[in-house]
Amino acid sequence: MTYLKAIVVGVATALAATVLLFVGMFVLPAWLSMAFSGSGGIGAVSIGSTSVGLVLIVGFAAGFFWTLRRRKRRGRSVREHVQHDDRQDSR
Repeated sequence: MTYLKAIVVGVATALAATVLLFVGMFVLPAWLSMAFSGSGGIGAVSIGSTSVGLVLIVGFAAGFFWTLRRRKRRGRSVREHVQHDDRQDSR
């Protein structure tokens, strides 16, 4: 179940990173040019499949490993807490 949740979080992170890439490359420059110069236009902005693929891979890996790291830490701390309680009961 831990790996399934990590995969779901990884996919969600990859999609969020891709949306941020598009916003950063298209929407923000168009908005800034309209806000400061009064005319619109994106200019010469292009996103290739390599950059989108790289963002997807890095986003997935970041979300996947972050979730695994959190789950392992949480599991370890619960075990340590239970062991600590067992030691106090034996005294």
